[in-house]
Amino acid sequence: MTLLLNGAVPVAAAVPVAAAQPAPARMGHWTPAIGGRIAQRAERWLGWPYSFGAGNAEGPTFGHPVDADSRNDGSVYGFDCSGLTLFAVAPWRSLPHEASQQYHAAGTFHPALDQLQPGDLVFWSRDGTVSGIGHVAVYLGNGQVVQAPRSGLDVTVTPLYGVEHAYMGATRPLS
Repeated sequence: MTLLLNGAVPVAAAVPVAAAQPAPARMGHWTPAIGGRIAQRAERWLGWPYSFGAGNAEGPTFGHPVDADSRNDGSVYGFDCSGLTLFAVAPWRSLPHEASQQYHAAGTFHPALDQLQPGDLVFWSRDGTVSGIGHVAVYLGNGQVVQAPRSGLDVTVTPLYGVEHAYMGATRPLS
């Protein structure tokens, strides 16, 4: 079995998410109540379109094209994955608009899969490294995340194991 940073295993080798461990009452500036609010702020945008480079601390913005799939994103008002997480965490912490940078910028505690709590940011990496992170979502609980998946799709709730196969790890915001 291959282990990634923080002891996580790649999704293809992982077993389904076990029941979450009890959340600590406080971890840095994170609390279960704030985690729940982060999850709610992301869920607020369910059904809004994905747009590459879009979204900020205030909400949705227009994106910009970077390839054939995103060619229309300059006229699409919505969020990309890191724009959605940036918005969700904005009342408590300013985050960069780059998934790989959010891994460390959001917090210092990187929970294992069985430690995930609502509001944790969950990351996927093409090569198992932080610099290879290309996608981020907000954990909702019960093995579900809210994500802005890709151009042409809307912000949606997805099973954690239905996002991508290259799971990297997670960060507890404000920890």
